[in-house]
Amino acid sequence: MAFAPVTAGVAPALPDASFSAAFASATAGAAPALPDTSFAAAFTPLPGGVATGLASQSLTMAFTSVAGAAAALPTRAGIQINPVSPKILFPHSHGLDSTYGAYLIGTFFGILLFGYSLHQLSAYFRRFPSDTTLIRISLISVMVLETIYTAFTIHTSYYYLVSNHVDDVVLFQGVWSLNTTPAFMAATMFISQLFFARRVSLMGRRYQFIAGFAMLFFTAEVSLSAVSVYQAYIIPSFYFIDDVNVVLAALFGSAVGGDTLLTASLIVELQRTRRSEARRKESRLDTAQLYLVNTGLLHDVLNVVAFILALTLPGDFIHRSIAIVTTRIYANTLLAVLNSRKPPASIEVIGGGFGINSIERARRLAKQEQWNTPHVLESSTGAINVAIATEEISDKLATERLEEEKWRDSSSTLDTVVFRV
Repeated sequence: MAFAPVTAGVAPALPDASFSAAFASATAGAAPALPDTSFAAAFTPLPGGVATGLASQSLTMAFTSVAGAAAALPTRAGIQINPVSPKILFPHSHGLDSTYGAYLIGTFFGILLFGYSLHQLSAYFRRFPSDTTLIRISLISVMVLETIYTAFTIHTSYYYLVSNHVDDVVLFQGVWSLNTTPAFMAATMFISQLFFARRVSLMGRRYQFIAGFAMLFFTAEVSLSAVSVYQAYIIPSFYFIDDVNVVLAALFGSAVGGDTLLTASLIVELQRTRRSEARRKESRLDTAQLYLVNTGLLHDVLNVVAFILALTLPGDFIHRSIAIVTTRIYANTLLAVLNSRKPPASIEVIGGGFGINSIERARRLAKQEQWNTPHVLESSTGAINVAIATEEISDKLATERLEEEKWRDSSSTLDTVVFRV
């Protein structure tokens, strides 16, 4: 079918079948045959404006057909060209910068913090070679999980940004190292949180209820990590990544709830038991470490940030990047609390007049020192009783010594008198 001549300034209708057949032959490598000998004659009598419009419309269809044919052709590397934009498969993200780019930055900071954890671990074994078995097992478990987590984040970054950086299909599908990281993250956090819960419970009976209530949040945190791993494996692509990130947001929220209870308890007890002289002698750096790190306030704040970002930016990986850093902070906080303790020393109870209460008090203080718990002040009544007992004993000893001296003086005088006679 040929192009019809143009009459009265009206653009001719473009043929569909003949024009498509011509470009189909061109893409196959053969020169297209003109549909009719009147093809050139059709454009001869056209005015300038009509010819320009017809040429523009023809070129548009030509480039569309060629682009479609090129999309179906393989490249030299044997990878099919995928014209799908990253913003289509990540519907709420800003591209690679806020997804794999953010994850890579979090991996870098995580490696740095992991190296600092190893440094603190070596210092711990040098200073406390005879620590309790429970603390040593908890610490070793955290470091093993941290090592696996670090290896998984490195594999994820290399897999997406090096091995498959040109394969759009792989870029929008999950890999095992990325899908399973919430489980290792939650396990590391849970062990560290158990340590903090134990510290709080040793401060007194009223804090034991707070520690038990916080454990409910931590149990929900571990359960949600298992749900997030399951969701990551069943979604076909990252187009449905919002389903996973909602579960991760709930995980961060559970961690915030439990950590806030423990951190607030530690801060309140520190404020109540610290002496004014110790506050004046401490530097600002020591005070910041005491309240920001040793109480767990730092990783609690980071969990709040990750929780907010997981809800407001569900298509990005920024919250995962912060989660990598937060998990390393949990391990470093645990090591910092253990290393900030005083070296172990033997506790002796001198004298037999104090009874079982003094031995029990000494054991409780030793346990608080071992878990680096703020020392709860004893009641003033007990201190007054001890002072009174000490004063009574001192008065009795002084009276006995005075009577003994009087007896010695009288006996020496008698001996002198007898000698003179």
